[in-house]
Amino acid sequence: ADDGASGLREAKAQLPDLIICDYLMTPMDGYEMLLALRGEPATAEIPFILMTGEAERAGLRHSENKGEDEFLEKPVSASELLRAVEARLPKK
Repeated sequence: ADDGASGLREAKAQLPDLIICDYLMTPMDGYEMLLALRGEPATAEIPFILMTGEAERAGLRHSENKGEDEFLEKPVSASELLRAVEARLPKK
């Protein structure tokens, strides 16, 4: 999906096994998308990996209270992303 709003629509329609989402999007950012997903029974349990190029620790602390399963700072190596995905899929 190109943005959080279309990602939310796609998640509701397809019910994916896992979502990897960027933080900085418009008109709905990754946090807003996550909150919307967690508020819907059908999507509340989908594992969610949030990625961002924002390296500020305040952003990391903020994310800890939003319900994502993983918060990755970009750039992310393929092995790091694969580790995060493998750790989250068994939860589904």
